[in-house]
Amino acid sequence: MKASVLVIDDDEINRAHLKIYLDDAGYDVVEAEDGPEALELLSNRNNFSAILLDKNMPKMDGFDVLRKIKATEDLRNIPVIMQTAVKDTERVAEGIKAGAYYYLTKPYDPSVMLTIVSSAIDDSRLYRNLREDLNSRKEAVDSLRLGHFQFQTISQAHDVSKLVALTCPEPDAAIIGLVELMLNAVEHGNLGISYDEKTDLKQDQTYTEEIDRRHSLPEYASKMVDVWIVKNEGEIEIRIEDQGDGFDWTPYLKFDPSRGTHTHGRGIAMAGLSGFSSMEYQGSGNKVVIKIATS
Repeated sequence: MKASVLVIDDDEINRAHLKIYLDDAGYDVVEAEDGPEALELLSNRNNFSAILLDKNMPKMDGFDVLRKIKATEDLRNIPVIMQTAVKDTERVAEGIKAGAYYYLTKPYDPSVMLTIVSSAIDDSRLYRNLREDLNSRKEAVDSLRLGHFQFQTISQAHDVSKLVALTCPEPDAAIIGLVELMLNAVEHGNLGISYDEKTDLKQDQTYTEEIDRRHSLPEYASKMVDVWIVKNEGEIEIRIEDQGDGFDWTPYLKFDPSRGTHTHGRGIAMAGLSGFSSMEYQGSGNKVVIKIATS
């Protein structure tokens, strides 16, 4: 089944260009020429895989449309990619705060646009699948007080993040931060993939292949990620530690508007918005300690 993308833009030529690029990439494209038309359409259909939203439109500003989407339960998890003619860091920061974590600056390279759309849809599908699987596992971990997990791969990170999230008071919120931190431990920690390398690999659509290749190399094959959980009175403490060299985490703790147009680089900041009481990197950056209040 084709992934569907809603394009909201008052510029007919820009809509036409986006439709051509997205059609050629295999997406089902639906168009709306302004905010009210888009919201009316969304009131009857909530199964879009992504929304491309222009910032400056008549009748209703793109930010107003974004806020209404994020305030609607059936729509809030659809990833929104904001289109803007100027990289205005204050407005990008405003959009990020409202829930638009992906940005396109006009004029854009079609290949970059398609990579950002693909990344947004992939992230959204991952989060949805993780959330849907939570309820079936809850009873198995309700009695957990002390736990230790050890894993190596991306798929194992998904599984462990689900189990750990179920120990939290709000699993649906915690799962996003937990999986992002665990994926970071595998990809950037144990496998040593740098930020710039990931950018190039995502653009070339070879990221998965590179993950598999590095897992097979002797210098990476035995590296593990450890996760410890301790449930104390009134608080859960979760520690995630990889065997990599660490990194400077400080630029990634908050959303940086300058990275709004990048295909990745949001995970740690998203973790900070996942209902954690605190999140602290330690040592060289290969260990992160999360605390979550339970009362």
